Amino acid sequence: MLNNLRIATRSLIRTPGFTAAAVLTLALGIGANTAIFSLLNTVVLRPLPYQDPARLVVIEGSDGERPMTLSERERVRIREQSDIFEQVATVNAGWSNLTGQGEAERLRSATIDPELMALLGIVPILGHGFTSDDAHPGGGRVAVISNGLWRRRFGEDSAVIGRRMILDGEDVTIVGVAAPDFRLPGDYLSTRSEVFLPSVFTEPDPRNLHYLDGYARLRTGVTPEQAAAHMHAVAVELRNEIAALPTRFDFSVTPVEAALFGRLRPALYVLLGAVGLVLLIACANVVSLLIARSESRQREFAVRAALGAGRGQVASQLLAESLILAVAGGLLALLFASWCLHALIALSPPDLPRIDEISLDGRVLGFTAAVSLITSIVFGGIPALRLRLNPASVLRAGGRGTTSARLGRGLVVAEVAFGLLLAIGAGLVMKSFLRLTARGAGFDTRNALAVELTLPSSTYGDVERARLFYYSLLETVRDLPEVETAGAVTNLPLLSVPGDWGVRIEGREEELLPNGRKPWGDWHVASSGYFEAMKIPLIAGRTFTDEDRARGNEVVVINQAMARAYWPGRSPVGERFRMSSTMDTVYRTIVGVVADVRQGGLDSDALPELFLPQSQFPNGDGGPVRSMALVIRTTGDPSRAIPALRRAVSEADPTVPIARVETMDQVLAQSTSVRRLHLLVFGVFAAVSLVLIAVGAYGVMSYQVQQRTRELGIRMALGAQRADVLRMVLGEGMGPAAVGILVGLLAALLMTRLITSIVYGVSVTDVGVFLLAPLVLAVVALVANTGPAIRAVRADPGIALRSE
Repeated sequence: MLNNLRIATRSLIRTPGFTAAAVLTLALGIGANTAIFSLLNTVVLRPLPYQDPARLVVIEGSDGERPMTLSERERVRIREQSDIFEQVATVNAGWSNLTGQGEAERLRSATIDPELMALLGIVPILGHGFTSDDAHPGGGRVAVISNGLWRRRFGEDSAVIGRRMILDGEDVTIVGVAAPDFRLPGDYLSTRSEVFLPSVFTEPDPRNLHYLDGYARLRTGVTPEQAAAHMHAVAVELRNEIAALPTRFDFSVTPVEAALFGRLRPALYVLLGAVGLVLLIACANVVSLLIARSESRQREFAVRAALGAGRGQVASQLLAESLILAVAGGLLALLFASWCLHALIALSPPDLPRIDEISLDGRVLGFTAAVSLITSIVFGGIPALRLRLNPASVLRAGGRGTTSARLGRGLVVAEVAFGLLLAIGAGLVMKSFLRLTARGAGFDTRNALAVELTLPSSTYGDVERARLFYYSLLETVRDLPEVETAGAVTNLPLLSVPGDWGVRIEGREEELLPNGRKPWGDWHVASSGYFEAMKIPLIAGRTFTDEDRARGNEVVVINQAMARAYWPGRSPVGERFRMSSTMDTVYRTIVGVVADVRQGGLDSDALPELFLPQSQFPNGDGGPVRSMALVIRTTGDPSRAIPALRRAVSEADPTVPIARVETMDQVLAQSTSVRRLHLLVFGVFAAVSLVLIAVGAYGVMSYQVQQRTRELGIRMALGAQRADVLRMVLGEGMGPAAVGILVGLLAALLMTRLITSIVYGVSVTDVGVFLLAPLVLAVVALVANTGPAIRAVRADPGIALRSE
């Protein structure tokens, strides 16, 4: 074998053009697969860094249509199910302001049950986690900080344990530093938490507000299905006990990996299948090159056979050459995959789970090695199987090489069929993306800037003080140069999902919807100027003004979806309803109807929404609104207003940091980033496949024309017109392409259903795409075959015959 490898190496060095073409083609196919497999491996296949993750589950509520977080009372009831769950813990995610050490910083924070770290099997690298004593009211506030925060703000000081930091205006003692890879399950789908605070156990809130994310560890032997059936019975009990719960309230129990990554698996497997087609096309090209090379070496093999070489010896040399090509292609593929990964990371949405963990680890290297080995056996085995070692017949052979021609045409058929699948997939994804972006978000993103603020609870625990801060800040911002108007809202479109609130319509308090649910709406708190800053069209009535501050005249603005749902066929302006909660018992008058905004993304339908004025919220026993997003509309480039905006906030309160400063154009782009990534991957690899198909078809036709030089010379010597020969050669070249297109269309009709998870608003059998993609493939094949055909008819018949 070593001798064969030495001979194969010398043989490949003597043909640098062939070797370079084969290695580059393989590197392209293997590298693309390695890059996408790295993404799949990191995001989906790599186990979560928790103890025994197979038994970890996410517990959610549901109103029969949408998932819900848990309430404190539901948490207590779930904890009682000790025969099903070994441990139960909840998380309340939020934001906190870190001050007192350098510039104020807004951090993602999480208030967690003390048992959560033990449930996840997480041990801090410094200090310790929370104890049951930390959960009792009246004790000093403590925190575990993330590894990143420890490095960034405390310089990796090992003496940080016991130090105090100012969080939301209060002293908090640091008791632990988390490991570098620690993150809560929910952090995989959002901004990573950097401060962890212990939950303080009190009596459950009688309002039964839902705001907790629930996690549990199943007891050994209990399946998620058994736990779900048990929790269904618990949900029935709670529906009978808590009148505020939806009539179809239920619990779901989902394995944590499925809950976090289940929606991503289909799309990533589709992308892996797409680049798998690129690899198959690349392999077909290399097989064509190897067949042509082995045909040109038949005399060499015949001489070897005449000198005593056996079939196995010659075949092993061919396999050795293919192995060297595959190894070289695999090594170059790693460099190509590394480049692809950097591009994927740069283009991927920031909330793609584990995007910061993607690397070429051992599993990926093993995948690359396996793919390289398999491809070497496949494309090296075909020429070896076709080996002919009869010296006499080989030396007498000439003419058309029909067996090789048939195999070459078969490879073209396969390449075109695979390429058509990719082209149709790319066409469907592109049409889906264009249709999605054409929908519009319901507001004008141009010249609009958004920033997020969170007021510390220690200094803004009073409702009026929080209201006054935002009122004064907005007045200051509106006076800034180039600022046209400004407003604030609690849930910025495309960036956050609001909670829903039941409503009781005046005169129809006990009304139920057809699904048995009480009327409801996703709720927001907004300031005056918000709808104008976002340019959300006003359909009827008016929006909020600074005069909407007096008690006894509470107002509300709703969207068209809510108007259609509860006041069909008539204007709801002047109608009244109240919020179904002890927090807000007064009736509010609808003063305006605004256009629908696609809050959850361009691919989501508008839901009933209601907007409460920040100057009047809340009534009853609710706390102040401290977290809001400011929207500033400018007369020019909104980024030029950022420095002045920062100064305005700092002058209003230097302990309030600005977070997530983005133009609304950037927000809109981020909301479609996943689909843009699908489009980019499909588009790039479809384009690569077209190039490979063109090269493959060109190579096969060039080889066949070369093999038929004598025949074509005779035809033209006997009077055949050049146009006739051109039509004949093109016809024979386009025949395999036509068969490949037909096979690809049939395969696409069966397989495009697999990409339904990544397309929107487009049928997977879209007629336009199914007509255009074959046309593109036909043009590529025609261009690839034209060059060899023209060379064939331009050859001088006398020279062609003398060459034989």
